[in-house]
Amino acid sequence: MNWSKTKTIFIICFLLLDIFLAYQMYDRQRESKKQLENFATDTIDIKNQKVRVKAELPDVENKVYFLTGAFVDFDDVEVKKGLKALEGGSKLNFTTSDNGRVLIATFKKPIKIPKTTDDQQALLKKYVYRGGDYSYYPLPEDNRSGVLHFIQTFNGTPIFSVAAATGELYTLDVYTDGKNITGYKQVLLQTTPGELVSISKKPEEAINILSETNNLPITENPVIDTVELGYINTSSDIDGDQKYPYIPAWYIGVKTDKGEKAFFVTMDGRVIPFKNGKEGAGVS
Repeated sequence: MNWSKTKTIFIICFLLLDIFLAYQMYDRQRESKKQLENFATDTIDIKNQKVRVKAELPDVENKVYFLTGAFVDFDDVEVKKGLKALEGGSKLNFTTSDNGRVLIATFKKPIKIPKTTDDQQALLKKYVYRGGDYSYYPLPEDNRSGVLHFIQTFNGTPIFSVAAATGELYTLDVYTDGKNITGYKQVLLQTTPGELVSISKKPEEAINILSETNNLPITENPVIDTVELGYINTSSDIDGDQKYPYIPAWYIGVKTDKGEKAFFVTMDGRVIPFKNGKEGAGVS
């Protein structure tokens, strides 16, 4: 046996093995570093714990308007004129309920579901009274129910008008059969801007308040996936003529090991769990 040749082969084999193991170690270290860097970019420190934030934290104006709002009566003569003036109004049959506060529209012939956001907005403007005031607002049950939800906005900011009796969010509900739109149900606010009020809480502060009030238990691995400014009233009632105040607050959506949750955090630090399509009830 040629031991010299055999020894050389062993040395070469061990050398190749060392190179392979060294590369494996380098690759793992590089991947670990990348994961740590990614983790660091989407977490914030909350009272000695890290909370993952997948949502972009919005940068908003320092002041917004305080709003008041009253539910529109669709039986009003001027509103009826507005419905008749809709470009696509002739393709719909209209009825009302709840003392005229709810409009029910049915297409005489169903129309196709729009595929893009621009097409959605064009459809709303064509067939819905003041349709340009609404923005698509998906809820967890949308895929199951065949209903598309749209929320009313003011200057692009969503208005969360929550029913006092049920805790449900008043939205524009567009009904589909899976392929076509068959009709919609509309509730609309007539809003009036008042004085300017300060946005005294940054989104990071709102998240911190959620943690301090034990709404982000680290054992549930909370991940914040939605943060946006909105106007809220959690005790509205479409049956009356009353005007309701709408105050600015942060809407924060959270995914956890136990499911999805959502909260409003007001500028005075109150936490209001929002249960429409998610868990929650009451006020902290």
